[in-house]
Amino acid sequence: MEPLPPLRNRRYKLSFYIGRSIRYHEARQHFFWKLHLATSMLAVLMAGSTLYQLGSSGVPEWWLVSISLGTSLLLIIDFVVRFAESSVKHKSFKSDWVKVGNQLKRLPDVEDELKSHLKNFQMIDGEISNIEATEPPGYGALDLICHNMQAMSDKQAREVVYDIPWWARWTCNFFRWENIMQISKPLE
Repeated sequence: MEPLPPLRNRRYKLSFYIGRSIRYHEARQHFFWKLHLATSMLAVLMAGSTLYQLGSSGVPEWWLVSISLGTSLLLIIDFVVRFAESSVKHKSFKSDWVKVGNQLKRLPDVEDELKSHLKNFQMIDGEISNIEATEPPGYGALDLICHNMQAMSDKQAREVVYDIPWWARWTCNFFRWENIMQISKPLE
């Protein structure tokens, strides 16, 4: 594949980066929302189990104690981490990235016409820096998964797709995996 002219390449790289960031925040938003829903569902289940136990006599069933302890732990984590609030934050970050992506889409795709839009590139770079300054630290494996998704959806296919270990994919929302690039191999 022939290389792109410099400004079109810059536009492509920005577009890819923005698309990957949108996917990343969408994934984090859904992760936190699902955790919040699971916690709420378990809290309702625990309340029902408590009512059941009040109506019976004797030692509580093992499953009731297990549900109660697990739900209590999740509710404590939800209270501290605030799953729903984290979901809303990532939705906001995603919205910010979509706005920047829309600004980039309004730029022409012809190299000669892009030369007259250098100020727009600088403005977009500035907005990206502002968004990144407010974002929490990223999760490496999830970021690489989003990179792969963006690369596979890209019609121009200029980016490398990586083979991410299964354990990193399964735990991508829980651990940062900062060394994921050394562990993952590019697919041929």
